[in-house]
Amino acid sequence: MHLLPLSRSQQTLRSRGIGYAMFMISFYIGCYYNVVLSWAIYYIYSSFTHTLPWTSCGDEWRSECK
Repeated sequence: MHLLPLSRSQQTLRSRGIGYAMFMISFYIGCYYNVVLSWAIYYIYSSFTHTLPWTSCGDEWRSECK
């Protein structure tokens, strides 16, 4: 997957940074996608428990939840 961006930088000297920039952007997008996917899996797993975590506050110092 990352062979094309890195080979792109070897075509001309002016576009040397383009391949590395494409690699870094795809790396950051991959990390972001993994975080979003892990939150989705966490909430799907939490929705099958008996008491849902988002139905109660759990904090005594919050007055608007009482």
